[in-house]
This record gives sequence, C-alpha cells and structure tokens, in this order.
Amino acid sequence: MDGCESASELSKKISVGDALDWIKTSWKKIGQEVITKCFVSCGIRSREVKRQLDLFDESTAEDQLAKLSKLAGIKSKYNLNALSHDSAIGLIRKALELGVAVAEVYVDTVGPPEKYQAKLAALFPDIKITVAKKADSLYPIVSAASICAKVARDNAVKSWQFSEGEQFQDVEYGSGYPNDPVTKKFLANNIDPVFGFPQFVRFSWSTAEKILESSAAKIEWEEVEDEDSPKKTSQNLLKFMNPSASKKKNGPKSHYFFTQRNLYQTVEL
Repeated sequence: MDGCESASELSKKISVGDALDWIKTSWKKIGQEVITKCFVSCGIRSREVKRQLDLFDESTAEDQLAKLSKLAGIKSKYNLNALSHDSAIGLIRKALELGVAVAEVYVDTVGPPEKYQAKLAALFPDIKITVAKKADSLYPIVSAASICAKVARDNAVKSWQFSEGEQFQDVEYGSGYPNDPVTKKFLANNIDPVFGFPQFVRFSWSTAEKILESSAAKIEWEEVEDEDSPKKTSQNLLKFMNPSASKKKNGPKSHYFFTQRNLYQTVEL
C-alpha cells in the first residue's frame, strides 16, 4: 500500500473487507504503521498522524468494554447511544485540551443525525460538525477511524484479563460477536445462576439476555413507586377528595422494613 496514493485511487485497488483483513493480521507487528497508512491514504500528513496517535490510548480499552454492562444495569438506564455520544464529546474535548486545532468533525450517527449534530454543534460552536448515517462509507476519514476502532476493539477482546478468577484465563471465548459459535458456547458454559456472566459480557446484549432468561435463577424485584409517578399522584388525589373511604379501603400500611421481614403488629400472643 502506497501512502502517497489518494483515497480515490486506493479505493479502486483494495476493498474495505480486504483492508480490514490486512490490518487485523498486520496489527501486532506494525500497529502504528498501519494506522498511519490508513490516515495518510485519506490525505493527512504522516507527521500529523503521529501527533494524533498520542490521543489513541488502548490502556483503558478493558475498562471501557466493562463499562457498558455496569451502566446498563443501573436504575437510570445509560444505554449505548448515550455512551457513544459522551465518548465522542470526550474525545473532542481531550483533543482541544491537548492543543489540537480541531476545525472539522465528521461523525457516524448513533440515533437521529439531526439531533446528534445539533447537540455537538451547541457544545462546540467553533467547529464545523457533520453527523451522517453511514458516514464511514461517505467520508474517508471516518472509514479510517472505523478501521482503527475495530482493530482496537478486537485487540482488547483478545488480550482481556478476567478479574473474576483464574478459571477464565484459559477459556476460549471467540471474537465476541453473536454469530461466533465459540462465543455462544462460552456464554452457555460460563453462566452463574445468580450473578450471570463475567463483566466482560454486556448483559443487555440480546444473546446474553436469552441465556440469562433460560438458565439463570428467576428473580422478582419489588417495584418501589416513584413519588412523582402518575399512579402515585392519582392515588393521593383520590385520598384527598375522599379521605374516609380511602382509609376504610386501604388501612394503615406497615413500613417497608417490617413487611420485608414479615413483622406485623399484634395485641395477642
């Protein structure tokens, strides 16, 4: 691959699939050179690429892979779209903090492109923001970034160190994609009936959810009503309008602490 070739000339010689395969097999030996050539092929000078590589930090990849499962399970859901938006915003801010003169940003959308672009434009009014569907097929710079992100993801998966114990260290888990039979086998054979999977697995992933539903212990969570919920408001309104009827129907309620422990008031032993 000649780094001096234009993106249009390069695209005639090599397909995206070929580029991905080449980068995946060459990464360990010539990692930075591969990334450099990806960006050079899009018209960026190699000296500038080296500067940008300082922003490319794989050391936090494992933390990021585990982050989504943790955030998806909390009460206030933090989904893939929100994580993607915040990550893009964080990358732009980091580049600006390091003194990079960011003039234009091209982003492959997650969610409605118009809303996403307006969000970024409001945060970074001095930068020309372009958000589009399938941006990796429209803008060469996004194609290069997509390849780099995929290679980084695959490397993070391959070198994952399980914090749950040594029993996982020699286990084959495949590529981590839903169509990989090795990954499916890993999920089926490494599920805890109570705690589910290691943090390596995204619990909200539909493939993982189905296995949890069929193989994990059934747990019922008591719904604690929100003070501002419509149901709560309507009940309070009924009590206000007819307090005597409400008292007769419902009666006094024990505190949650006592009902959980099956403790009740009594006047006789």
